[in-house]
Amino acid sequence: MGRTRKYTGFLINAGAAIISLLPNVASADLSYVLQVADDLRTIDIRLHVDAERVIPVGDVRLDRLKGFRHCDGSEFPKREVRRGIPKGATCVEYEYRIPRTPEGRFRIDLPSGVATANPAEFLFLHPREAASVKLEGRVPVSHPWPVTGDKLVIPRSPRSSTPQIVLGAFHRLTIEGLKKPAAYIGPKENAAKIQSWLNELLWGVAGGAQFPNPNAQIMVFAVPPRGESPVPFGHVIRNQGESVRLFVDADRSIDDLRYDWTVAHELSHLKLPYVSGSGRWVSEGFASYYQNVIQARLGHYSEQEAWQRMTRSFGRADEVGRDMTPNSATRESFWKSRLMIYWSGAAFALLADIELRSHGLSLDEALRRLTLPNPRSVTPLKLFEMLDDEISVPIFVPLYENHADSLGMPDTNQAFYNLGIETSTGTVRLVDDRKFSHIRKKIMAPSQATLAQ
Repeated sequence: MGRTRKYTGFLINAGAAIISLLPNVASADLSYVLQVADDLRTIDIRLHVDAERVIPVGDVRLDRLKGFRHCDGSEFPKREVRRGIPKGATCVEYEYRIPRTPEGRFRIDLPSGVATANPAEFLFLHPREAASVKLEGRVPVSHPWPVTGDKLVIPRSPRSSTPQIVLGAFHRLTIEGLKKPAAYIGPKENAAKIQSWLNELLWGVAGGAQFPNPNAQIMVFAVPPRGESPVPFGHVIRNQGESVRLFVDADRSIDDLRYDWTVAHELSHLKLPYVSGSGRWVSEGFASYYQNVIQARLGHYSEQEAWQRMTRSFGRADEVGRDMTPNSATRESFWKSRLMIYWSGAAFALLADIELRSHGLSLDEALRRLTLPNPRSVTPLKLFEMLDDEISVPIFVPLYENHADSLGMPDTNQAFYNLGIETSTGTVRLVDDRKFSHIRKKIMAPSQATLAQ
């Protein structure tokens, strides 16, 4: 790297053979060697590139980079990279200073020996191309990059939120169905409990099949108690791969963790591609539907409780959403429209699931037929066209045309009657002699994961 330093590192190496495996990605000759200093203060970076055009700066933080030079040691003035890596460059070295404390909206105190960094701040990546990655060295690294054979790939992906890598002495949790360990940053005595809990939830989301993205990165940060929920916040990142970042009160009991729906909701986002434009009601709505379904299938909720939670949420959304449509809700103030955003899409998912099951299919099966992860964002209509193409039955697009631009919540009254779901003074009663009572039971039926416990 042009200097003597004790370090451990990991190699990012690109080639057309690997990149050709990715859908809709132009081949490129782009490789990075990243060497993480043992003190977790810096990352030395070597970029090998056949630059036929400028590789743009993108989100790179030039103020955190220093020591630019050609790999033969000759000068490479930093001013030359203000617009990006110039055409004709072949090998460049520089150094990234890792922030001492996490930045952004979600700031927490990291334990000694652990650091986090945003790889978009130091990787020059062309938006139409990808790079392949091979990890080397002793420093554990949690990253969003997919595994392909013995290499990793920095893929094309929607730029949703900020990617993150975790470096150092975090706990590596083995999660069945994932190719990479989950990263748990918290007290060691809670690691086994967190691992068991995550294994249950991923099994529930997979529904006995392959998890939607076996290459997903999962990060769990232990945080002090914040309100009643043991999981005060979680979110999905789709940038340089797919990640789920969770903030958890790890001292809570396993029963408290199981009863919380947050992680079931976040993991369910990965059942869909990233939905853009006015489609937040689709992504949040499908996840809201599944947060109840998965909790019931795992035995964390009874069937009656799962339906009661759903009907109660539909009613609350109906009260505030009568002057907006699902599509228009995303253009309103979030605090005004949040119930409509989350639960109009859940009602849509329920109606689609009923219709699919009446044709011998299910929403689970339809979503499993999608090619995921998708390197591009999709509109709601495009997503539903894709799904109808996969199942060869026009279900999703007609539902979209009926409900997406109609005022108020999708009408589920007839559906609830046919399912045998009756509400009285806020309490749900389940009736087993209705037209679709058998469908109601199948939607919430315990999974094999529960039966095996």
